[in-house]
Amino acid sequence: MLCKVPYINQMPAWPTGCESVSTVMLLQYLQLDIGVEEFISFLPRKALTQRDGKTLGADPDRYFIGSPYDADSFGCYAGVIVDTVNRIAAQKRLSIRAREVSALSTPQLVQTYLAAGMPVLYWATIDLLPSYPGPEWQIEGTDNRFCWLSNEHCMLLVGAEQGNYIFNDPWNGHGVISYPKALAEQRHREMRSMAVVIEKTAEIPDDFCRNPDGL
Repeated sequence: MLCKVPYINQMPAWPTGCESVSTVMLLQYLQLDIGVEEFISFLPRKALTQRDGKTLGADPDRYFIGSPYDADSFGCYAGVIVDTVNRIAAQKRLSIRAREVSALSTPQLVQTYLAAGMPVLYWATIDLLPSYPGPEWQIEGTDNRFCWLSNEHCMLLVGAEQGNYIFNDPWNGHGVISYPKALAEQRHREMRSMAVVIEKTAEIPDDFCRNPDGL
């Protein structure tokens, strides 16, 4: 089972832009005319700040923390990608909508979406390395502390085979790459099992997301 998706390397232009690059790969697979630079122009972003000896920052489910152009920045969670895709769709009057599906297991994502020709935005870690506690900050306007899990990464789940899942991995020119299923699922769980899909609305033909060869 494999969806043939256009590949985009995030390096060197977007060193922390894996979420945006993976999303654009999916949008281009859906035959939508959008590039990474345009997508990033819609992305809500906020940098960390210092105030009274405290590090303050936004919720990464609402804002990209830093900038996708900055190697020292962080990234964003599923909520940001859902909101960004849906704002683009509304402005351009595209017949799509993004939806978070983090409640589903990876096998369920494969059965529900890949089997229908729809790749899945999938949070895991860079090179499937272990995540570890990174910088902390106080969420602006609250008393809540947030700890960033380092090695956070977003890829596009495009297929499955015996023992492996297949990804379009934008990191460092990895291309279309297979990772062991158990390890991918473990890293995915470490990243809150975050996943996003893009659904068509009635105006788009039923076969709009299938490549000519099918799955």
